[in-house]
Amino acid sequence: MTLFVGTDIGGTFTDLVAFDAKRGKLFFGKALTTNSDLVDGILECIADVGLDLKAVDVLKHGTTQVINTLLERSGGKTALVTTAGFRDVVEIGRASRPLAFRLDYRRSAPLVPPELRFEVRERMAADGAVLEPLATSELDAVVAQLKGAQVESVAVAFLNAYRNPAHEAQAAAYLRTRLPSIYVSASSELSREWFEYERTSTAIANAYVGPRTNGYIDRLAGRLGDRGFVGRFFIMGSNGGLLTAEGARREPLALVESGPIGGCIGAAAYAKALGIDHLVAFDMGGTTAKCALIEDYRFEIKSTYDVGGYDFGFPVRTPVLDIVEVGTGGGSIAYIDPQGRLHVGPHSAGSEPGPACFGRGGTEPTITDANLVLGRIASGRFMRGALHLDEDVARHAIDTRVRAPVGGAVAAASIDAVASGILSLANAQMTSAIKEITVERGRDARDFTLFAFGGGGPLHGIELARALRMPRVIIPPEPGNFSALGMLLGDARSEETRTLLLELSDAGMSDLRTRESEMRAALGARLSREVGREGVAFESALEARFIGQRHAIKVLIYDGEDARTVHERFVSAYRKRYGYADPMNPVEVVGMRVVGIVLTAKPDLRSLHAAPRAGMKGPLEHREVLHLSFGQRHRTPVYVRENLAIGTRIDGPAVIEEFGSTTVIGPGDTLVVGGLGELDVKLAAAAEQRAFSGVNSIDAEVIWQSLAAVPNVIDKNITRTAFSLLVSEYKDFAVGIVDAAGKLIAQCKGGLPVFAANALSAAVMEGLSIYGKNGLRDGDVVITNKAATMGQHLNNVVMYTPIRTGDADADLFGFMVVVMHWMDVGGYAVGSCTTTKTTDVFQEGIQFPALKVHAEGKRADDIYRLVASNTRFPELVIGDMEAQVAGCFMGRDMALEILRKFGAAAVRGAVEQAWSRSEELVRSAIRAIPDGTYEAESFLDDDGVNKDRPLPIRVSVQVTGDRLIANLGGLAPEVTGGPWNAGYQGGAVAAVRIAAKFFFASDDPANDGAFRPIEIVCPQGTLMSARPTAAIAGSGHNLPTVVDTILAALGKAAPGRVPAAHHGTYGSQVIVGRSPRGGWFQHIESSAGGWGAAHDRDGNGPFRSMAHGDTPEVPIEVQEASYPFRVECMKLRTDSGGPGRHRGGLGIERVYTMMMPVNYSVMIERTKCPPWGAAGGRAGEPGRAEVYRDGVLVATLLKDDVELRAGDRLRFLSAGGGGYGDPLQRPAGDVANDVRRGYVSAAAAASEYGRPEFLESKANNHS
Repeated sequence: MTLFVGTDIGGTFTDLVAFDAKRGKLFFGKALTTNSDLVDGILECIADVGLDLKAVDVLKHGTTQVINTLLERSGGKTALVTTAGFRDVVEIGRASRPLAFRLDYRRSAPLVPPELRFEVRERMAADGAVLEPLATSELDAVVAQLKGAQVESVAVAFLNAYRNPAHEAQAAAYLRTRLPSIYVSASSELSREWFEYERTSTAIANAYVGPRTNGYIDRLAGRLGDRGFVGRFFIMGSNGGLLTAEGARREPLALVESGPIGGCIGAAAYAKALGIDHLVAFDMGGTTAKCALIEDYRFEIKSTYDVGGYDFGFPVRTPVLDIVEVGTGGGSIAYIDPQGRLHVGPHSAGSEPGPACFGRGGTEPTITDANLVLGRIASGRFMRGALHLDEDVARHAIDTRVRAPVGGAVAAASIDAVASGILSLANAQMTSAIKEITVERGRDARDFTLFAFGGGGPLHGIELARALRMPRVIIPPEPGNFSALGMLLGDARSEETRTLLLELSDAGMSDLRTRESEMRAALGARLSREVGREGVAFESALEARFIGQRHAIKVLIYDGEDARTVHERFVSAYRKRYGYADPMNPVEVVGMRVVGIVLTAKPDLRSLHAAPRAGMKGPLEHREVLHLSFGQRHRTPVYVRENLAIGTRIDGPAVIEEFGSTTVIGPGDTLVVGGLGELDVKLAAAAEQRAFSGVNSIDAEVIWQSLAAVPNVIDKNITRTAFSLLVSEYKDFAVGIVDAAGKLIAQCKGGLPVFAANALSAAVMEGLSIYGKNGLRDGDVVITNKAATMGQHLNNVVMYTPIRTGDADADLFGFMVVVMHWMDVGGYAVGSCTTTKTTDVFQEGIQFPALKVHAEGKRADDIYRLVASNTRFPELVIGDMEAQVAGCFMGRDMALEILRKFGAAAVRGAVEQAWSRSEELVRSAIRAIPDGTYEAESFLDDDGVNKDRPLPIRVSVQVTGDRLIANLGGLAPEVTGGPWNAGYQGGAVAAVRIAAKFFFASDDPANDGAFRPIEIVCPQGTLMSARPTAAIAGSGHNLPTVVDTILAALGKAAPGRVPAAHHGTYGSQVIVGRSPRGGWFQHIESSAGGWGAAHDRDGNGPFRSMAHGDTPEVPIEVQEASYPFRVECMKLRTDSGGPGRHRGGLGIERVYTMMMPVNYSVMIERTKCPPWGAAGGRAGEPGRAEVYRDGVLVATLLKDDVELRAGDRLRFLSAGGGGYGDPLQRPAGDVANDVRRGYVSAAAAASEYGRPEFLESKANNHS
C-alpha cells in the first residue's frame, strides 16, 4: 500500500488529504462545498491536487449526505409498519416542550405521515414473551397498501422488539420477499435498546435516507471508477469506524455524523503518540465548532443523536461520537436583535455567499470578518492566496450591521472594539461547549490539553484554553484539513448493543458473558463478510447504574473479570464523574455494548508532517494583531509554518500561517515545534486578564451568556445523577442563580415554568430573613419546602448554597439554587401529593423550615436521617437529594470561575444590564397595548367534594403606559374539602408570571427584570393565595386554567395574539402498589393534550400544560419493564381538537391493563369548562378516565382515588385544544387531510365542518 486518500465534506469546505507512503509526501486539497451535488466538491479537490486515482490504494471518505438528506427532508417516500395501537408513537414523541414559553412551539413533523403508518396485530411482553403471534395475513394486507401508496422504503418497529425481535425479523423478511424493490429497515436490526419512540424514529430515519444514500454511494463510486479508481473504498461511520459500501447501504443512518468524526480519530491517534491521556479535541470549521473528550486515548460514544437538534428535531438510536456542537464557525453571522443584543450564530453564511470579506455577495459580518479586521488573519494569503479577503468590506459589514444598530456607547466605540466583542461572544459560546463536555461529565478542564484543528481551531483555541485555564494546546500538522487526514487513520468498526436489566452479581455476570459471546459472534461474521479480513478485535462495555437510578455510565469489562471487579470499577468511575458514590448500593446493568474492530491499511503517523528537519526562516512580516485576552493590538511577527523546523521555539506573541488555517499565540505564551510536526503551545502561567470595568453592552452579553450557561450544565448533570424517574426522565426540577437579595439572575432552559415563577427567589429570601447574609457561609446548603414560603406542594424541595468571593457581606454574590420534586415526603398518601382527599397541609408530609443540610461543607447526617425516616422511598429520595446537593456545589464553583475571570463588579454590571434589557423588553411590549382594563372569566370543575359547584376564575388586567396590574381578586375562595389550593407564590405569582412570559417575553431567559413592570393583586384566602395551613397537594392543578384565563384577558387587548385555550390540566395519573418483593412502587405522570389553534395555524401538540416545560413522557417500554401493568395503546384521539378554521390540537388515548391490584389516583380538570375556542372556533373535547371490568364500563373518573383489580382496563383520554375561527371556513383540502390522517372522523367532517361528502365517501367504501 503506497497511496492513501482521505476526504471530508463540511458545511463550508470540502477537504482532501493524500499521502504517498513511497515518497513520504502529503498533498492537500480544499474546495468550497458544492451543496447541489456533494460529489462535485470531492472531484474538484482531486483535480486541484492532480491526483491519479488509478494509483490510489485506499480511499476513506466522510460525508454530510445523510444528515443533509434528513435536514432537507429530501429522502424517499417512507411508510411505517408497527404494533396495533401505536402508530402515533412517532408523532406524539415524548410530549415535552423544550422551549417552555413559546405559544407557537411545535416539533418538526414526523418523516412518515399518519396515512403511511400501518398497524398489524402482534404483541411482545416486556420480558420478550409472545402475547399475540404475528400472522402472515396481517402482512398481506399491509403489502397491498404499500403497493398502492408507491412508497420507496418501509420501516418496521414493534413494541418491546428490543427484548424479542422475532416478529420484526419475520415482518422484515416477508416484506423484502414480497416487495424486493423497496428498502426495508427494522428497528431491532439497528438498535436492541429500549425506548419505543427513539427506536421507531431510528427505523424510519434509516429507511428514509436508504434510497438516497444508496444512490449517493453508487454515484460517487461510479464517478471515481470512471477516473480509474479500483482500490478499497470506505466511508466513515458516526461511531469513529469505517464502513464498506455494503455496510453503509445496509445501515446508512450510521453515517449521520460521518463528517466531523475524522478529526477526533486523528486527535486520539496523536494523543497516543504524544502520550497525552487527557485531551479535548476542538474542531472549529466554517459553520460549527465541535469538541469531544479523549481519555486514555479513547473517545466516548453515545447511543442517541438528535437530528435537527434537541429543541425541534427527532432522536435516532445509532452510535455517535459524543460531541458537543455549537453554531459558532468562521462563517457564523453576527447580528443585533430588536432588543439590541448581540448574537453570533447559529446562522451561517456557509460557502454561498460566504463571509462578507470573501467578496461573493455576502453582506452580513461573520467571525472570519472580525478576525480579518483585527489582523488575526491575512487578506492576501488565505488558502495560499486562492481566495483574497477584502478587509474594507469586512469593516463595512461590522460597522453597519453591528456597531450602528446597537447605538449608545457601542456606536462610539472603534471597529476594533466591536470586532473584539464579536469574537469574545463567540469564544464564550465555545467555552461553554467545552465546559459541557468536561464539567458536566465530572472532569476538570484544567487537567486536559486542548487539541485544536479545523480552519478556525488554531485561531481561537489559545484564547479558549486560556479562559478555561488549560495549560497546553496542541495544533497538528495541516489543521485546516485535519478531519480528512484523520480519516486516513481510521479502522473498520461495528457495534452491537442490548438492553439487559440485570443485577451485577455472579449469576448476572454469567448471563452477561453468554450475551457477550453471542454479540461477538454476530459482529465477527459481519465484519469478516463486509471487510474481508479475519482477526477481529473486540471491546466490551456495560451501561451500569445504581439500582433505582435512571441514567447509566459506561464501564469497560475485560475477559475473565468477576462481578466484584466490575462493581469496583463502576463505583470508581461513578465517583470520578459525580464526586460521590456509595459502594454498598447494588448495581444494575442496563445494557451491553460490544465493538468489533478490524485494522485497515493506514500510513505511519510519524510520517504525516512536512516540517523541515533543520533550519528556520525568520518572520514573513510583522503586523498589528489584537490579542483578545489583553484587549489591545501588539506588533506581532508572522511565520510560515512550513518553514519551522522541528525543535523551533517561538515566544509569543506570534502568528503562524499555513494552508487552510492560522495559529495565534499571545504574549507570554511559548510554542515549540514537536517531533510529529505538531505545534506545542504552553500558555503563560499568569497571563494578564482583560479588565472589565464600565461594561458596555457587548462585554455584558459575553459575561451574561457565560453566567446563564451555568444552570443549563447543572440541569444536564442532575438529569444523569438523580435516581427517581420523576427527576431523571420526567425532569421535574429546575436550576437557577439568584443574586445576594434573592432576585432571579438566570434559570435553566428546561426548567418547569412553575419554578421560574418565583420558587427559587422565595426560598432564598426566606433563608436570608432567618440567617442574614453573614449567617450563610461558604459550603452551607439550605433546604426548604415550607408551604408558607413556597406556596406549592411539599414535594417541591429547594436547596441552595451561597456563591461567595470572600467572608464579608459584600462578598456574597448570590446563590446557586436547585428545586426538585421529591417522590415522597410522607403524609397521608404514597407520593404525598398524589391524593384527592387531604384537607390540610399537615396531612401532606414533612416541612423543612430553612435547615442547613451542609454547614460550611460538613454534611448534617441528622437531617439526612430525618429525610430517610419520612419517606416511603428512602433510597430514591436520598439519591435525588445527593444529586441536588452536588448540583448546588458544582454550579457554585462554575459561577466562581466566572467571577474570577471577569471580576465581581463587572459580573454584577452585566446582570443589571440583562435585567434592564428584559425589563425594557416587557415595558415596550406593554406600551404596544392600548391602555385599559381587560377581563376574562372561566371556572374550574369543582373542589372534588361538592361536584355540583364550579369554582370561578375571574381575572382582570389593567394596562397603564408601560405597567400592568393583574388582579386575581375574583378567584374562588380556598377550598377546604380537598387539596386544590396553592399559596400566593406558587399560585397567584406563578400564574401571572407564566402568562406574562408567554405573552411578552417568550424567548428572553427568565430573570427578575422581566417581572418588574408587573404588579399582582390577590388577597389572601383565594385558591391561588391560600393560608399556610390549607391543603396544597394539588397546588399546580389550577395553574393551567388560570394562565389560560389571564392570556384570554390579554388577548382582548391584542386581537390575534393569543390562541384558543389549550387542554389546560395537569391530568395527573398515579398508580401505586406493593411489588411482589414487598416494596412500594409508584408511577406518576401528567397528561399531554392538544394546544389551542391560532389565527394562522392549527393547534399543536400533544404537549403537556402551560405549567410544564421540557418534561418528557416516560417511555412505554420503561413503564412495562418497571411496573405491573401493560399499555395496550397510545394514540391520537380522533375528534378531540376543537373545530375551527384552524383546528385545535389533539389529545391522547391510552389504555392500560393492570397485572395486579393497585391504587389509582387521577386529577382531571376542564371538563365543565372545556378548552375554549376563539374567534368563532369551538371547544376541544375534555378529558376523562374510564375503568372497564370484564369488558364493562364500571366508572368514569375525574378527581378520584380508586382501587383497581388485576385484569381491569383503564382508558385515559386527554383533552384537545380549542379551535380558532369558523369551522365552516376551513378549506376542504385541510378537512380531507384531517379525515385521511384520522385527526377528524367522517362524521365530524359532516357535522362540524359542513363536509358531508366525506361521510358519503365512507358509506360508498363500505357498500
